[in-house]
This record gives sequence, C-alpha cells and structure tokens, in this order.
Amino acid sequence: MNEKMTGLPIIGDADLCVLGGKLHTVYRALALVRQGKKVLLAVKESCLGEDICQTFRYRLSEEECSFFPEETYTKKLRLLRPDEGKRFLEDRCLEAGITLLYGLWPVDCPEDGRGGWKENSRVEDGGRKKLVRVA
Repeated sequence: MNEKMTGLPIIGDADLCVLGGKLHTVYRALALVRQGKKVLLAVKESCLGEDICQTFRYRLSEEECSFFPEETYTKKLRLLRPDEGKRFLEDRCLEAGITLLYGLWPVDCPEDGRGGWKENSRVEDGGRKKLVRVA
C-alpha cells in the first residue's frame, strides 16, 4: 500500500491502529503488543489517560492502582499525580514499541485501499492492514 493508491500520507506501519487515549484503550494497546502485534495508538488529545488526567477524576480504583507505580499516586487517598501518571503511560507505550500519534481525529477507516471507505469501521485482527484517515 502506498500514498498514491490511497491519497493519504503514510505516517506509520502497524498491524493495528488503536484509536483513543483513555486508560482502558492504553491497556488494550499494551495487551495487543504482548500478543505480538505492531500497534499505532492515535490520540485525539495531547496526552494519554485523558479520562483520569483531564477530567479531574484523580482517585484511582484498586485495579488502576495495580497498573500505576506507587510513586504516581498518594497512598492514603489513591489520588493520581496527573503529570506523573501521563508520563508513566507514555513511557510504558514507548517501551512496548507502540507508535504514538497525538492531536489526531479519525474520520474514516478504509479497508486496505480496495474495498472502499467504511465509516466507523473497527480495526480487528483479520490479517489485512487497514488505514485510518485523520484530520
């Protein structure tokens, strides 16, 4: 697949493109890497963890506490320190080999350039590469 064929700039090569930067999306991207997939994480916001770092919901659940290291939150109230939490999420993704793209808004996902444009299609593990056009 090339830029001429799709009319889109090629900005990365990945098996799967995961859209969004919320905590559960980062979990999923990391799980896909552990399964051997090459992942590109496209985030609308300027940071990861938008659901806990930008909504002022800093109190972590027990499950979230098990993911973050102790130095990123207070022990008594389990309050996340936003800058440390965002940095930790980004470091985990980069260490795992995930390509991060910030400030992107997905508008459609074509099937590898042949099957036409499919709005709101999800990228699943079907063995074929898919593209995401972003604005």
